[in-house]
Amino acid sequence: MPLVISSIDPTYDDSRRMVGVWMRAPGAIGLVNGIRVFITLEALCVLEPSQVRDVNVALGIFEGNLSRIVLAASRKFDDRGPEEGEEYEGRPVIALTTYDLWQLPRE
Repeated sequence: MPLVISSIDPTYDDSRRMVGVWMRAPGAIGLVNGIRVFITLEALCVLEPSQVRDVNVALGIFEGNLSRIVLAASRKFDDRGPEEGEEYEGRPVIALTTYDLWQLPRE
């Protein structure tokens, strides 16, 4: 089931050192069925390797590659479900890594 973005405003989570955004299953209203999707800074840098490795740049890379990130999150959610034992504000978590992005079809 493809996930959809609930909030386009990505934030940097300093404790996880990842960029996060809320997604949800289609048809869910608000964050009732929210899923927190995190992506590692390393994975974002792989998307645009010529960019400087910086949190502000990573947020821009996230926004510029939103469709690929949503696709990777949807595939991981369908294949494996949320991360076991991980929660964010009481909601399930999906963590995307470089590996998850490598599994996407090439553009």
